[in-house]
Amino acid sequence: MKRFELWLDESGEFDNDRQKVRRGMSVSHIGGLFVESGTFPMSRVGSIIHENYFHSTEETNPDLQFARFQKLAETDARFVLFQNEECILVLDHNLTYQNMMAEGLIKLIKCLKSEYGDISLKILIANRIIDRKKKHERDRSNLVPPDHYVQRLKERIIMAGLRESVPETDWTLQTASAHTDKRLMLADIVCNTFLTRNTKFRKNPAQSDFINRIYEDKEKTLRWPVFEMSVESEFLKAMTENRLGEAVAVLCQSGRKTLLDKYMPTVYARLESMPFYDMDLQYRFISALIDHQLRVSRDYDACLRLLTSLRQYFLPVLQKIPQKWSQEIADRLSVDLCFYLDTVYTHQGNVAASLECENLCDQEMAKLPYDWDSVAYRMRYLLRKIITRINRFDFQEALTQCDQLVARCENVREALELTSDGDRPIRFVELAKALGTRVQIKGFLLRHHPEYYSSACADSDRAIEEFDSENEKRRQYLYRVHLETEAGQYEPAFRWLLRAAGMEAADAKALISSIASAPRQDDYLLMAYIRLMAEGQRAGWPQAETMYTCLSQTDILPRLQERTDVNHPFEICMWKTASCLAWSGNTRAARKYYARACDACFGRDSLTLTCIGIAVELEQYAFERKNRMPEAKKTLQSLKKHLQTLDGQTALFDGLTFDSEDWTFYENMSRRITY
Repeated sequence: MKRFELWLDESGEFDNDRQKVRRGMSVSHIGGLFVESGTFPMSRVGSIIHENYFHSTEETNPDLQFARFQKLAETDARFVLFQNEECILVLDHNLTYQNMMAEGLIKLIKCLKSEYGDISLKILIANRIIDRKKKHERDRSNLVPPDHYVQRLKERIIMAGLRESVPETDWTLQTASAHTDKRLMLADIVCNTFLTRNTKFRKNPAQSDFINRIYEDKEKTLRWPVFEMSVESEFLKAMTENRLGEAVAVLCQSGRKTLLDKYMPTVYARLESMPFYDMDLQYRFISALIDHQLRVSRDYDACLRLLTSLRQYFLPVLQKIPQKWSQEIADRLSVDLCFYLDTVYTHQGNVAASLECENLCDQEMAKLPYDWDSVAYRMRYLLRKIITRINRFDFQEALTQCDQLVARCENVREALELTSDGDRPIRFVELAKALGTRVQIKGFLLRHHPEYYSSACADSDRAIEEFDSENEKRRQYLYRVHLETEAGQYEPAFRWLLRAAGMEAADAKALISSIASAPRQDDYLLMAYIRLMAEGQRAGWPQAETMYTCLSQTDILPRLQERTDVNHPFEICMWKTASCLAWSGNTRAARKYYARACDACFGRDSLTLTCIGIAVELEQYAFERKNRMPEAKKTLQSLKKHLQTLDGQTALFDGLTFDSEDWTFYENMSRRITY
């Protein structure tokens, strides 16, 4: 029997991996050293870790950390990494960690058994801490009692082992302190060096290349994406139960090339024998899943991964099927995927990608027949193109196109009236959406074109009347809040806000309490509240102060600041909270909200968010100058850097110079972004 030891530590928070990937960072992982028993004595450990305590995150000299890593790499110990490449969150960070550990250990044990037969693995893992923001366990009150998670961890390893025929007798598990056990300090070096390989060591290309070479060496480093097996199992289960659409979605959602290459031939074989109506139902499941990710969960990263994989792997398979119906469904799917991709890019504010996708959509749309079935689809696509113009802040062009779309929709509505027997009114939802979008555009233009107010109100009334759905009406109420707020009609804006919240008559306290106690926070309703509060504070509306007081008495603002999912309109909520504080004379308190808004705007491939972020910094700079704050210099440096990234993509900030001594000049420039 071969006997081995495994010393493991962890890096990452295990609950915000999707955000990390978006920012180009490494995902959470568990890692350490794998050695044959008796080959790595404590004297050898001590030759690498001389001091009584060492922790990589506290090491400010990368050369010293690299020297230790290099010594480790030269030994016959092997590195082990269990990675959460799929960014799966199992309820919370503790359960995610436990499941990652269990899945990774079973994979390692299976690998060892296949190579050596009977084995025994002695596993040593570092103690965990309660508060992940406090980086060490010296404060014993911050230490998770081992029996609180080790028993749960053992349970998960046993259950995973039963599934994979790995008996409990193959392994033992114990914990120790990474502050006293030098074996775990070595494991920490492996974990942290992998986490920071492209950041801490990037100033020294030779070090960075060496580290990456070691981690890419399959003989030296054993790496597993720990949840890959769960994806594979879920796919096979769905295929067994003839749920092809779900199976394809699971496979494509993972985005894992190895699995897609491995199982797409299986999908093709099943498609060949499938009748049209069955395949049509499977296709509808995929469309429904995409709709859910776009409209309900708003998980744009996951949706983009799914759409990209469907287009790259599944669509070509569908196009090869010899049955006559396959091309029909393939054409529909091709149009859908282009349209959905455009929608995702629009929601993300990625104007460049959206315009590229628009060209693809134009080509695919040209293949659709001009028949009654495609009318609504074409109208939705034209509306999507208008929204791209809105995201580019090209409101006049958006308004011109929206006028044309409203006219087309009205013609379609007239045609629908020919089919009416007169017993109930005709409704055309695409006309309602076009009218609502025109309200939105005019609201954005109102600061410079107050003459649009009356026609925008008329459009709003028509849109609300045209919708049957209460949910769609509610969206129109929020558009109306924005419109009335921009017009300086704060009392009517508050009444529309109440309607959007489903309340007849209430004060600010009741309204914000209702928002705070909702099972799932309504970000757009909250944005409308905060924006009205901020604009009212700027104009001296007495109710604004009350609105802020009521908001601050809830836990909404602390919860917002702690969030890791920072999709729109998060940045607006942060920005306008800062605005309200700044206008009430508390610029120093506003700075943390300005900072969170900027964090959400910059560092992404989004012209929309970049422009919003620049507006945020302009406003911050204005108030810091007004109050002669020393931080203004740093804000100005950041602002100039971000302005350079626009590279002529928009004329929004034409005329902006930094020669003026008047702080209101910069505040007025900020207000060119009319969110």
